[in-house]
Amino acid sequence: MIDLEKDCKMFILSEEHIISGFDCGNADLNDFFNYEALDYKRQMLSQTCFLQHKNSGAAVCAFSFSASSIKTANLPGSRRKKVKEYIPREKSLKSYPGILIGRLGDCNRI
Repeated sequence: MIDLEKDCKMFILSEEHIISGFDCGNADLNDFFNYEALDYKRQMLSQTCFLQHKNSGAAVCAFSFSASSIKTANLPGSRRKKVKEYIPREKSLKSYPGILIGRLGDCNRI
């Protein structure tokens, strides 16, 4: 078993740091991380990070973040009240900025 902190280095997907040969066992995720994630970055739809094994150079984990929001109308009543309690009245909104982990894939094949 690898230690992600000791055995891997994290990269933000870019033209210089790309993912290739990623295989987490899910064809849709493999296709996204290997071929589509960089286009999503260029279109400012998501930001992808990945962990690369220092010895083998293989990407062992990848994940993407996208801009999102938390809509208070979708929260159960007690949680909606707590959100409104902690947010000053002048800033009370129907939705608040948030980050969504859009895709997550990991490989245990190293």
